[in-house]
Formats: sequence, C-alpha cells, structure tokens
Amino acid sequence: MRRRAWSVPTAIAACLVLAVASGVAVRTIAPPDPDHLTAPIGEVRRHVLADGSTVTLNTGAVLNVRYGAEGRRVRLVKGEAFFDVVHDPSRPFVVESRAGSARVLGTAFDVRLSGDRARVSVLRGAVRVQSAHGDGAAVVRAGQGAWLDGAAPQALTLEDPAAVDAWRQGRLIVYHRPLSEVVDEIGRYRRSKVFVRGRALAAKPVSGVFDVGEPDDAIDALAASLGLRMARLGDFVLLY
Repeated sequence: MRRRAWSVPTAIAACLVLAVASGVAVRTIAPPDPDHLTAPIGEVRRHVLADGSTVTLNTGAVLNVRYGAEGRRVRLVKGEAFFDVVHDPSRPFVVESRAGSARVLGTAFDVRLSGDRARVSVLRGAVRVQSAHGDGAAVVRAGQGAWLDGAAPQALTLEDPAAVDAWRQGRLIVYHRPLSEVVDEIGRYRRSKVFVRGRALAAKPVSGVFDVGEPDDAIDALAASLGLRMARLGDFVLLY
C-alpha cells in the first residue's frame, strides 16, 4: 500500500464493476480469554468489551486488551479491527500497534495493520494519531483517514467512507485498484494465495463490490468478467 490522498474516482464507469452480495456471517462470541481476541481466517468476529465498547475483527486479526482504572488500552497485533467506543472522558481509549497509536474518547473508527504501517479511518467522532517514532501527531475527524508509517501523520479525505467497514457486512469495495491488490484482498479470506501472472495484468484497474464470504466465487466472477483463465493446484489459484 502506498501513501496517497483518498479522493473519489471520477471515471468508475470506465472500469470493471462487479456486485456479489451474499456476505460473510459476523459472529458475536464470548472468547475463552477476553484479553486476547482473534478472528480465524475467513471469519469476522465481533466482541463486546468490558465497558460496552465493541470491536469487530476482520479475518486473521489478533487484538490484546488491557483495561485499567485510569485507561482503556488495546493493542492490534495483526490485521484489521473496527472500534465503536463508549464515551468515557475519565478513561481514554487508546489503540496501539507497532506503527503508532490512536487515542479517542468516543468514536467509531477502523485500524488496519500492514507490516510496519497502519491505516486509521474515522467514521464518527475524532481520534488523535501519533507515529510510533514520535514524529508529530494529527487529529483525524469523521470522513478522514491517516497513515502511521514513520512520517508525520496527515489527515486525508477518505475515498469512500462506506468502503472502510464494508468488510463487517462481508463486502469488499474497491475503486481503480490494481488487479493484484484486489486478489490479495480477497485472498485474505482464503488459506491459500491467489497469483496473477504478468505485470501488465497485475496492474489492470478494477472497481467493484465483492462478497468476501465466498472468496472463491468472487475470484471466479472476477476472472470471468475480465476474460481470464485460471489454473488451480490444490487450493492455490493462478490468473492469467
């Protein structure tokens, strides 16, 4: 993922648009360890925290929870999580990751960790984000996002706020994304990787709405719409 401004594309009609909408089930469960929350590959799980705040974990995510009398801290170890936080000025809510932190009082926002970088997207309220290296801070408000990637964070307009948490309804919404990135996103919901052969094909722009609850069906529909061929070796898929 590159650092970039998020503006709404103006030529979506020129790109492929797909819609598959059965969705993935979101399970609300009582975890064996309330301080260590996970979502298995291919599943989305919603948890209610001790203060009534909720966190929804995307496929493969890992979150550690540390609540105390003076503060509420969680650490995103892996993947993506959406937070809907109960307002409590006396106990700030802080999401930490190896890329940096986001401090809130009451809001709804998404954090996605990718390597040593994190993307924070705010749908309601505001958060204060800071790089793990301490290189400045920024206030990110509803409809904005920011990267935590070692540089001073900057608030940027979201491309499409509805796309931020579409995964909670089992959907992936993309605008003008390279084919390779789209199959990687869908592939997060599979245990085996999907490959694209050739740089030109990998760079082909795609826009659409995909059902990540049925990732193989989404890949089949994508390949058919682009006129691609597929080769399968066990669970691995090659598009060419």
